[in-house]
Amino acid sequence: MKARLVLEQYADVSKLNAEQRKVVTFRPDRMNAGKTVCVFPEGAVFEGEQALFLCKTGQAEPVDDECMKATKMTPGQRAAIQENYKMDSLGINDKADRELYRAGVILGYHPKDKTYIHGPNWNAYQLAQEAADDIFGEDDGLDDDPATDDDAIDAPPVELPEEPDNAL
Repeated sequence: MKARLVLEQYADVSKLNAEQRKVVTFRPDRMNAGKTVCVFPEGAVFEGEQALFLCKTGQAEPVDDECMKATKMTPGQRAAIQENYKMDSLGINDKADRELYRAGVILGYHPKDKTYIHGPNWNAYQLAQEAADDIFGEDDGLDDDPATDDDAIDAPPVELPEEPDNAL
């Protein structure tokens, strides 16, 4: 049973076996300038129960049929969990930003100032935003809370019928 990492992974040097020591690389840490970290590169292959665990958590994809069957996931489920893992590892936690990531508008955040790293669909998104602003004005009202929206229609509360005594 084998699986391949979908992203590079930090490695604990103290827990590496002889085979893993051959695979890891050392590089400067992007988040902590000056520090060197040990990582398993994207595409590194793991075997056995560790491979299955990595697949079930979205960190890896099955390499063989045995691992694919053992995950008990459809290809769509595996893709979704991998995408969620990628967003988590990039620190994309905001629901709106996760949608932007899924749409290819952003790739993540710049480490220093946390501004967006533009994705392949960034320009199209910006053009669509400008067009929406031209049509609807700066405040399109789509994200407004009706409870605080001055333009909301005041509707009377809905009267619900009483439940019969024998209701489940």
